[in-house]
Amino acid sequence: MPAAAGPSILVSFDLKHRILCGAIALLFALALLFRLHGWSTPLWHQFIDGSRKTEILFGHAQGIRSDDFLLDIPMILAQTAHQPSFPVINHNIGTGQYMLAPIKVPARDFITLYRPFTWGFFLGNDMGLSWMWWGLTLGLFYSFFLVFMLVSRNLFWISFWAAFALVFSPYFQFWSFHKAEIAIHWAGAFVAAAYLLATPKRWIIWCAGVFLGWSIGGMALDHIYPAIAVIVGWLLPFAGAAWCWEHRKNLPWNECRLDRAGAFILALAIVGTSLGMFFREGGEYLQLLQNTTYPGRRFSTGGGFPLWAFFSHDFFAETCNHPGSWLGNICEDASFIFVFPSVWCLLLVLLVQYRRWLDSWSLILAIYVAGVMIYTYVGFPDWLAHLTLFGMSTNNRTQMGLGLADLLILVAAVSNSRLRESLNFNTRWIGLLLWVSLLVAGGFWFKSYWPHLKLYWLAAGVGFQAILACLWWSKNFRSGGMALLALASFAYTIKFNPWVRGGSDYLFKNPLSAKILELDRADRNIHPWVVMGDFVTSNLPRMIGVRSLGGYRGYPDFELWKLFDPDGKYYATCNQLGFVSFEAGNSMDADITSPAPGVVVVNINPSSPAFDKAGVRFFITVGNPTIQLFEKDSGFSEVFKFADKAIFEHKHD
Repeated sequence: MPAAAGPSILVSFDLKHRILCGAIALLFALALLFRLHGWSTPLWHQFIDGSRKTEILFGHAQGIRSDDFLLDIPMILAQTAHQPSFPVINHNIGTGQYMLAPIKVPARDFITLYRPFTWGFFLGNDMGLSWMWWGLTLGLFYSFFLVFMLVSRNLFWISFWAAFALVFSPYFQFWSFHKAEIAIHWAGAFVAAAYLLATPKRWIIWCAGVFLGWSIGGMALDHIYPAIAVIVGWLLPFAGAAWCWEHRKNLPWNECRLDRAGAFILALAIVGTSLGMFFREGGEYLQLLQNTTYPGRRFSTGGGFPLWAFFSHDFFAETCNHPGSWLGNICEDASFIFVFPSVWCLLLVLLVQYRRWLDSWSLILAIYVAGVMIYTYVGFPDWLAHLTLFGMSTNNRTQMGLGLADLLILVAAVSNSRLRESLNFNTRWIGLLLWVSLLVAGGFWFKSYWPHLKLYWLAAGVGFQAILACLWWSKNFRSGGMALLALASFAYTIKFNPWVRGGSDYLFKNPLSAKILELDRADRNIHPWVVMGDFVTSNLPRMIGVRSLGGYRGYPDFELWKLFDPDGKYYATCNQLGFVSFEAGNSMDADITSPAPGVVVVNINPSSPAFDKAGVRFFITVGNPTIQLFEKDSGFSEVFKFADKAIFEHKHD
């Protein structure tokens, strides 16, 4: 009977699954208790006073992860330090910053319902750092464990190790889970859609509809980044179609039709209402962002990404990392240990043998993978890039979608009983020979562009993949093959992110911050501060609740630029999202330059009337040349000096 068959194709919550849930909850609780996380925030010791990074328990803080310690986390901490906390408009940043886009910060606004990974900051800074790290880590693991349970028909250990391999993939580890929220919400949407279609219980159907709406809304509104969200979003209908086709005979199509339709409409209503509220509330600021010279109305037809780097992590290439690396840095290098071609090689052999394709998942997802790879490596016509919305992405932001599809194809194939029953000795070895040949060719192609790849790592990668393929297509060791992939991924990436305990107190209690806070309290937080000589330190005042003009902002602050560029001479330069840095110069008129996209440098005499108009009273100076310039100016008095930094007060007549 269809009604009885429905639950069997959904996730089984047996004893192993319940134990896993308990273990995840315990791990999350312990991590929060000890305030553990993997963010590279201890680098602020280096920028402030060079003191020891005592909060690091293991590993090293990564300077390349500036997206975290210099952008996202300072903006989040600016919310906790603001009075009142968690504002929609943060008045400590320039002349006021709308905080709901494009950065993932918590605020007293409906959008925070879609940002569960920031909820911990309502309980404190260290709690928030730990909550965000482990929420992303365990959220990515468990959400895709559920996805893989649905795909594999409840093969627990295959699902467990596949999810483990995803968490420790080069992509998510070397990006420090940057924008992993999109993948987690995708998984939530897939699971919710499966339950909406398959469960016979009306109350679960309606709950699934609510969760589907929340998950799709989260893909759009949690960490707002269309370049990845569009590519990953396209995977949902293809994966959904594959799952429905695989279970077409068991789905209760004729039951609860009105409930299923109503729940789906409810999901769409939740998404539509939330997006409508977001655009209505933030339309003015989103328009500013869209009209910037950087990033502007980003549109790309794709193409040009180096295909020779596709298998780089199959050879564990980061173990022989070289300064600059093959795509610029370890984050841009990051992708996945791709294995789906091994599945296709085997299926091609079976196609020749049986004249039919034996795995619907790999066939349907082949359309998705082909489309994404064509966009990435070849490019789309202009009309197709517009039609598919791929134009909102770029050729170097498609890897997340490819990696998720890769593991879906693998899990579906190794759990496909019909495919396994069709295998024989010759089929396995011919498929293996094709896969090894492809890897060897890909390895030497990669080495021709990046000669730092050692031959023994190329050989090790090919041998490792051959062992994996043998295990996956054996009769009894497919779970072992998945475990081997997971453990190899773990060993390859585990050393990148540090193990850190707390650390946010240092940002407030170091001598420089303590003096800033003392002076600012005496000033009653009336006058904004300016950091001169270092764009990194420019982000410190906001983190500790002090008004300042420099640092990162998510859209151009034209009210600020009216003070320093009243004639609009530098309009195109100032019209950017990014970091604003002040440098001490001789001219009373600002000379504004952009040495790189997303960086605006204002070179100006600190005695300029523009600072008086902005109400600036205190300057934080970084570096001896800048300090000496202030010391020679009788219009300033030094009130504090520490390491290579000093605080000067502007004397007013």
